[in-house]
Parts: sequence; C-alpha cells; structure tokens
Amino acid sequence: MTHGIGLIGLGIMGRRMIGRLNQHAGFRITALWDPSPDAVAAARREAPGATVAPDAAAVARRADTACLYIASPPASHPALSHLGFDHGKAVFCEKPLTHDDAAGAALAERARRERRPSAVNFSFASSPSFQRIEALARNGELGPIERITIEASFARWPRDWQPAGRWLSERVEGGFTREVISHFVFATQRITGPLTVESARPSYPAGGVAAETALHARLTGNGIAVEIDAAVRGTVGDTNLWTVVGSKGAIRMRDWYALERRDGADWAPAIEGDVEALRAAAGLRQLDQLAALLEGRSHTLASFDEALAVQRTIERMLAGA
Repeated sequence: MTHGIGLIGLGIMGRRMIGRLNQHAGFRITALWDPSPDAVAAARREAPGATVAPDAAAVARRADTACLYIASPPASHPALSHLGFDHGKAVFCEKPLTHDDAAGAALAERARRERRPSAVNFSFASSPSFQRIEALARNGELGPIERITIEASFARWPRDWQPAGRWLSERVEGGFTREVISHFVFATQRITGPLTVESARPSYPAGGVAAETALHARLTGNGIAVEIDAAVRGTVGDTNLWTVVGSKGAIRMRDWYALERRDGADWAPAIEGDVEALRAAAGLRQLDQLAALLEGRSHTLASFDEALAVQRTIERMLAGA
C-alpha cells in the first residue's frame, strides 16, 4: 500500500524528510507548501512529482493525501494539526508538539477524543539503539535502573546546518532544550514513566530574547534519578550522551545512534554500524512505523499525549524550578 503524504514546512527537516520518503516504497509525496519561495524551490528539485500548493489548507484538502507531515516552527503546530484533523488527515508532526501548554493540551485532547491518527517525530521511537536499551531496561538484564543522565554540548546555537530563521535562536519557540533535549526526555519517559522536575537552572543571555545557553536539571521518574547537563560551550564540538545505569551494568547512546555498553570498567560498542548508517536505518524504520499508524496497526511512534508530557517537562525546565 502506498500512502499519499503532503509536506508543510520545507526547511532542513522538511527536506530531510523528502529524502527519506523518496527511499521508502510506502509513501508518495503529493504536495508541498512553505511560505518561503526559496525553500519551495529547493524542495521542488528533490520532489519533482509533487504539486506546489498555494497554502497549507490546499495541502490538507487534497483527496490523494492521507497524512500531513508538519515541519514548521513550533507555535504553528497546533493550528496546522487541527487543519489536518478538520480535513480527515492523519498528522505526523515535528517535535516539540508546541511551546504553549494550553494549545498543546487542547490538541492532544482532540486527537485522543476523536481517535485521530497522529504522532510526533521523536526519532528514537524507531531507533535500533534505543529499542535495544528499552528492551534491556525492561527485561531486567541491567538490574533495577538507578539513574539516567543526559549530557549535551554544542559549539554554537543554532548549529551551522540550521538556517531555520530567527525563531530557532530565540527564547519564545527555539533553543536546544526544545529541539534536542526533548528527544532524550522522550526516551527517558519511555523507561521511567512520568517525570517530575525537581530542580532546573537554565541560563539565558541578557536582553530577554535569545534562547538558553545552558541547562542543568534534576528530575525523577518512578524513583529513578535523572540528571541533565547541557550547554553551548563554544570550544567543544557537538556531542551528546544518554546513559542508563542499572545495578548490573550500564548502556548508553552516543552522538544520537551509536550504542555502547559497560559491564565492568570499560565501554564497548554494542551494535554494528557507524552513526550515519544507524541514523539512516532509524529514519526508514520511522516511516515503517508511520505506515503502520496509517494502516491501523500497532506502532512505536510517540503519541500526542506522550509529546505533551515531554513538552510540559521541557517548558517547566526552561521556566526554572
């Protein structure tokens, strides 16, 4: 079965999605829209068979489109998702769900009440590395989970490959906590269940406009301690580590997809393939799961309710606690 999918938002994430969709036999790109003519022109070269729509509503109205993929700035996610629901479409939305608690809650409630097929694109949901960690945590092989740590460093923010406009560097919608740490909060929730923010210290530049430059936080979930240490460090290259420590050993994801395990003192690779190969595999598996969602089968994608829980945790940390 081939599913028609329309794309709203054609920045770097939208065009990356085009590349994945072009490699997956289960999807056909039907229509594209973005307010930027340059973004549309770039996307059109990569998806020449798709129609360029005059606006987002025109994408949602198409009879040949089963699903909307939304890759616009976070504040627009609720309205565009409601637009998709209004026209009977499934919605696959980029993270974060949004930045506004009331808007996110209303959107998740509608999706639940109306049983709308919907998901948020937390890529770890289909990552072989994350799924290995999740299995080990659940089957007891690591022993009782004692703590989880999230560490991230950025040379600068936004990163060099993110020409997404001013919103990404501003406090209202952007920042690395919403864009990057949210992925690891999602993964942590899958292990611990609901999270409580015990303390959070975000650092912001003077002036009240720019996004955070550092975040240090402590959380708990079902008695498991969670620590976050993330910052724009300037001289340090982009790195991240998500580590799950149990009484019988530890396992971690490094640089998004590499998997390493420690049973004694040393860390050793725990999955075959380099980071880029694992990233590509996770991207295609994510589309496998999206196809399952559209066909009414079980899937691993993040629901809007899960994404709302991530959003609330992120916003509480950014507010300081």
